[in-house]
Amino acid sequence: AKKILDSFAQVAGTAAELERLAGEVARLSPIALDLAQRLARAEAETTELERLATEDERAVRDLRENIVATQFFNGLQPVCCPRCETRVSSERLKRESADLSCSLCAEEIPIDEMEGASDGLDAIEQRFAAAKAAADRARANTKALLEKSKSISEELEKARLELSKAATSATFEERRKAELDVARLEGALNERQAPATPVIVSPDVALVSVAHAEAEKAYNAGRGDILDRLNTEILALGQRLGVQMLEEVKLNTNATLHLTKGGEPTSFSKVTAGERLRLRIATAVALLRVGQERGLGRHPGLLIVDSPAAEEVSEDDLTAVLSELQAISRETVGLQIIIASANASAIVDQLGEQWCRSATGDDYLW
Repeated sequence: AKKILDSFAQVAGTAAELERLAGEVARLSPIALDLAQRLARAEAETTELERLATEDERAVRDLRENIVATQFFNGLQPVCCPRCETRVSSERLKRESADLSCSLCAEEIPIDEMEGASDGLDAIEQRFAAAKAAADRARANTKALLEKSKSISEELEKARLELSKAATSATFEERRKAELDVARLEGALNERQAPATPVIVSPDVALVSVAHAEAEKAYNAGRGDILDRLNTEILALGQRLGVQMLEEVKLNTNATLHLTKGGEPTSFSKVTAGERLRLRIATAVALLRVGQERGLGRHPGLLIVDSPAAEEVSEDDLTAVLSELQAISRETVGLQIIIASANASAIVDQLGEQWCRSATGDDYLW
């Protein structure tokens, strides 16, 4: 096995190589994720800055065109009204020069606004230049992040492919098998070479074994047919309480209950919730009856049934169970049954008010 192991190349498909590749993948994965997130944020920032720069550029262009148009029209010397072609009088022309009132409409010419237009243009041009510079820096940063993210992603993909190839290669699998064979054979050899540790058997083992055998023998002899009697009683009570198609009951010493229903074997856990309630009641009453009959056990004779209506699907089923419980309590000496239920009306209707204690509304029961 060692010769086979030594025949493999020491650099291909070894556990150390796999560990190195796995570490490389683990190192590059968070870097690639961080770069991808930073790139997404940079692209969003670049888009926003380019939008602002475009808006500022449009504002500069509009203001320049407005200034040029204003200067052009203000430089004209009108000779007539453009609407009715009435000639402009020399008096109006003189008033325009003297009072700065338009020779056509006689409104004051806004010289201050015209003079301040160049200042507004300078401010907008400065804002546009700043926005354009910020957008250029953002584009450069985005480009750098894109290149770095692409490079890291390529490294990560390469490491993943190498790891997958190394893990699934025939060389690695054969080498791994050889390593396991060597380890197994060396362990077996060491075990055979090690001195055997003497097993010291306690003298009490034989005594305990004999005592266990005698106890089991006495238990089986004393038990007699009590389980058969219990099974018969549980079957009869279960049928009376309404367990449909119940044909056989087998209670084992480990407290498991096997059933036969409709010719098919089943168990306590597989029947319906209502049937489990009936079987619990039947088992408790059967234990009390058989215990009294054989003079065994110390059953207190108290059976408490909590919320039977929660396990029944209809009022008729609940009424049938309550009716049988009444009959069973009358037949069984020393048996007391207490039923607790939120459905007070159903219990009172069946048992009678003299046997019930109930509370209505916010009243206390006791």
